[in-house]
Amino acid sequence: MKWVFLAGLLIATCALIAILKSDRRRLPAAAFCLGLLPFIEARFHLLAAPMSWPAWLGQAKGIEISLADGLAFAIILATRRAASPAILKFALSLVLGAYLLSTMVTGTRTETLFVGWDLVRSIVIYQAVFRVIMTDERALIALLTGMITGLAIQAVVVITQMAGGSIQAVGWLGHQNLLGFACHFCVYPALAAFLGGYYRKRTGLTVVAGLIVAFGGASRATIGLLLLGMFLTLIFSTWHRSTGRKTAMIGGAMVALLLVTPVLQSAVGRRTAEQRAGSEEAREGMKAAARMIISDYPLGIGANRYVIVANVGGYSERAGLSWDPGSRGAPVHNSYYLVTAEMGWLGLVALISMLAAGFLVAVRALRRSLPSFEGELAAGSAVSILMVAIHAYYEWIFFHHIVQSMLATCLGMASAIYVMSRRKAEGRLKRQLRADRTTDTAPALAFAAKSST
Repeated sequence: MKWVFLAGLLIATCALIAILKSDRRRLPAAAFCLGLLPFIEARFHLLAAPMSWPAWLGQAKGIEISLADGLAFAIILATRRAASPAILKFALSLVLGAYLLSTMVTGTRTETLFVGWDLVRSIVIYQAVFRVIMTDERALIALLTGMITGLAIQAVVVITQMAGGSIQAVGWLGHQNLLGFACHFCVYPALAAFLGGYYRKRTGLTVVAGLIVAFGGASRATIGLLLLGMFLTLIFSTWHRSTGRKTAMIGGAMVALLLVTPVLQSAVGRRTAEQRAGSEEAREGMKAAARMIISDYPLGIGANRYVIVANVGGYSERAGLSWDPGSRGAPVHNSYYLVTAEMGWLGLVALISMLAAGFLVAVRALRRSLPSFEGELAAGSAVSILMVAIHAYYEWIFFHHIVQSMLATCLGMASAIYVMSRRKAEGRLKRQLRADRTTDTAPALAFAAKSST
């Protein structure tokens, strides 16, 4: 069946390219689907793997091709080229360079190719999001609406799972921490837009859905960072534009956050003290094992190979980790330790550079934009990248492709807003210069006309 799906996807992609090229008005609908698909692909199995290692204990388990990949590829071929921010292109190139260096040093293995394939897929998503927004600005709200729809669906699923007795609801994404990362990419841009007065029904729905998902997942990191991120969104949104009405709304939002905080914190109590203590002990043991690997392999052990090296190399044993599957069968629960162990110190520099570049681009877009929907989204995107960077310190799931595709979407959105704000600023400057020249030459022209009579 997978080959039938892949053949159908190829035909559908070719047809979609022709449709989008012939009618650019359909681009916002394509952007909506691109925002929605990461939330539903796994549930409806809208993907196939020409090579699959489902039992592999790494972050990538095969070479997958999804409906979102075909859609993104079609968007790229149907839209015009545009220059994205150089700082972000450099950071993404550094990530690819770190991956290639660690692969060459340790030797090419099948499992390392899985990560390389996912990197390429993420870059395709980034380019598609950037180009569709640059071609049609309406794609910006369509993309956000797709993400909002996806998170709202997950909130309904979480409520159903909680009603069924789940201690930690996982939605359709398969893990509560994946839901937590999804919240970071949706809630803060929507909250910023809500504060700015844009599309308040759907953006307000996003905030409610995010709170439901965080409560149902009962993840301490998700709950704490979601509250922090919402507070920072209030600050960044005010930085973009401060009005009396927004100040009043922010005051109300602060009161609401204070009221909802105890409710969210109560969700953590659904896990026993023993479970929380055991989780912390396992995390510290994993970090100890990762530090030993990094000391022995400063250039990395190769992407997607942490679990096998930690166990076969005796690092987990020396770190005192138990034979619990959650301790021995998963990567270190810290994305920065994981990338350093697998892709060396250059990998760590590349990861930090990519996140820092994305944050800087979003902040520069925030500062350049006039009071607008785009400026509010830039404010929310900056907070999203910042919260994801912090959350990555507590989880390895940052390297799951679902999170990578959402990060690529966020980076593409921030890049497009930045480039549009720069073009609009240049346009305003040119108009001002023309107006100044007209004003300066007006007295001379009047004098010349009077003299000729």
